[in-house]
Amino acid sequence: MEVNHTGVNIAEQLGEVADAFAIPNYKRVAVVHDNASNMKLCTETLKKEPEKWGNVQGVYCSGHTLQLITKKADRTLDLTADQWKLAQETAEVLGPLITLTELLSQEEKVSLSATMQMLFNLKRRHLSPKEDDSPVIGEVKKTLVTEIDSRWKLSLLEPSSIYLLSSALDQRFKHLKFFTNEKKDLVYIEVVRLAEHLHQRQTVREVEGEPATSDREEETAVPPPKKKKQQDMLMQSESDDEEEQEHDGDSAKKEMEKYLRDTTTIQSGLLAWWKHNSDRYPKLACAAKHCLCVPATSTPSERIFSKAGYIVNKTRSSLLPENVDKLIFLAHNMCR
Repeated sequence: MEVNHTGVNIAEQLGEVADAFAIPNYKRVAVVHDNASNMKLCTETLKKEPEKWGNVQGVYCSGHTLQLITKKADRTLDLTADQWKLAQETAEVLGPLITLTELLSQEEKVSLSATMQMLFNLKRRHLSPKEDDSPVIGEVKKTLVTEIDSRWKLSLLEPSSIYLLSSALDQRFKHLKFFTNEKKDLVYIEVVRLAEHLHQRQTVREVEGEPATSDREEETAVPPPKKKKQQDMLMQSESDDEEEQEHDGDSAKKEMEKYLRDTTTIQSGLLAWWKHNSDRYPKLACAAKHCLCVPATSTPSERIFSKAGYIVNKTRSSLLPENVDKLIFLAHNMCR
């Protein structure tokens, strides 16, 4: 970017890139970013343009966030040269965070759907207080839990959160064991709503024999999530539309009921599982494509930025911006 990296400027640049690649608004699902204030503002700016960005959500890079959490915990330590035991205990507490970061930073596998389950497991299994914890270790654990809750806003997660939708569409975590039954049902309702909408739009595009173009983007945007009162009504009864849909294959609600009872194991990855089972759950498969495309971290793009450092250097400092873009694109994709 040749202008200041303000949130508004970054949002404008993202819009230009998305337009250049002809990405319709219903495929602009999320923006994965670090915790910088300008990136938060960028996401908020994009949300103000639903005709271009639909219901885009901001996703904090899990790797960057875990790093910040670890640094916060480190500040509670005042180590001296003879405190090796304490250092070892601290390493044991922080070790699972490194493992979690590595798992969520994988580029070839679905990662966002595992984020919530892993965070709750981390809190319950590794960060819960123990009787033999020293005061310092107890404080470290307390700080880590507080930071996790705060940065991911775990107590404020909406049923329409991309984190929860993706978890519900992951065969491994679909039962959302970290949630109460009431909260689970609200998430499942949002998945059903999304699946019906996306499948309907896909059917329309197939009938018309053409992909959605820019002049139809507003029409194909995912509708905003329903309020809790509407969700409760959906839980108690089926609408006439749902009854009509059952005559033409199962409704997304019926698919969800079957899916939650499905005990099929994942053999070759989650995306392969959905591809194999898309005939059984055609509507849910649409929602799976929509949600599972989002990575949990910005590590893949960070790797690309690293390649830029090898391309733009002192001996090649006069490259035009458009040529830098092309060289980085080729360097990244031709080496895969």
